[in-house]
Amino acid sequence: MLYEWCLSKSDALSDRAASWLGGPWTLARLALACFAVCVFVRWPRYERIPAAHPPWFIEVLDWQTRHPLEKLPLDTMVPAEHRGGGFGTHLDKREPRQLLPLLGWATGLHFKIYLVANHVAGLAFFGLLAWLVRSRTGDAGIAALMALAYALCYAGAHFFDDYYLGDGVAIALLLATMAVRQPMLIGLCVALAGAADERAIVASVLTYAFWQIARVGMGQLSVAAMLRPSAQAWGVIGGWAAYLAWRAVLRGAFGLTTGDTDLANWPILLHHAARFPGNLLGVFGWLGGVVALGAAAAWAHLPRRAFWLLATLAAVPLVPALLVYDFERSLAYGFAVPLIACLIAGEREPRLLRLAVVAGFLGNAFLSHIPDTLMRLLIQARHWL
Repeated sequence: MLYEWCLSKSDALSDRAASWLGGPWTLARLALACFAVCVFVRWPRYERIPAAHPPWFIEVLDWQTRHPLEKLPLDTMVPAEHRGGGFGTHLDKREPRQLLPLLGWATGLHFKIYLVANHVAGLAFFGLLAWLVRSRTGDAGIAALMALAYALCYAGAHFFDDYYLGDGVAIALLLATMAVRQPMLIGLCVALAGAADERAIVASVLTYAFWQIARVGMGQLSVAAMLRPSAQAWGVIGGWAAYLAWRAVLRGAFGLTTGDTDLANWPILLHHAARFPGNLLGVFGWLGGVVALGAAAAWAHLPRRAFWLLATLAAVPLVPALLVYDFERSLAYGFAVPLIACLIAGEREPRLLRLAVVAGFLGNAFLSHIPDTLMRLLIQARHWL
């Protein structure tokens, strides 16, 4: 039967992948393998970073890393015709995002901190992701293939071509909130992620959901259980409070605020509608099958009110994504949705989860990015010849 054949093949591939996590320094080796995959998929051209953007854009970012906690001189550094759109909208919202500018100033790396920090965050993300999946599911094969599947989709590869935004640092800090157990560390990571980009605060509701599911398990999950915070969930709430206090200090003591250009208007929504569903499916690629399996397992085993509460929390990262033009970037903050779906399905349907993760890995590898990358390499080879 085709179904049994697919299950047996996915079991065999998963068992082979489990061997990759055997021996010393396994997570580090897997993280480096994911790094290589991401660079291959995205093919970042670091030498063209300054040429890819207007000079004034790079100058403002560099200025912020040399003068953190100061208002950006947009009126003098940005041409008037660019202040209401395009790259000007990125700068308009950067004043409260002080984590990387402060790190750039403290380390002396200045503008280069974005490239360095995102690469370090990417390596940490894939190692943490594999460790977290293995520790929660007990399946090293699923852990390795989940990490590689992430590396082959936009949500993972974005770490290694982000050299001025800092999304990778915020996303890695969000994953750390699910890997550590101490409430104070969880709160600190939530607040730091928000200091890198405020969208991380919205996405951290998934951290809350993760710890509530981890506390009671699928068998006891209910609306009452979701609304009764565990110690770790209280850490998330504490992180929200710390971030709000930080924003109040930035506004009151330093006068730093965020702008609202190109935010929450009808042209943005129409832009997203015209690209639907490709913009939604393109962020995680074939890992959407893991999300569908997790949703089916939750529908089958949870009370309806608990299911709809969980579905609502999973949809929260869509809100900021719909309000800005950078839909894919914003939705990447919802990286925990496939992860939580993986944990839910692993508790109820472990063999089906193997099949879904294998399909996600193979789909992202052979049906998404790699063919396009090989074509770019062939085109580049023609120019070299």
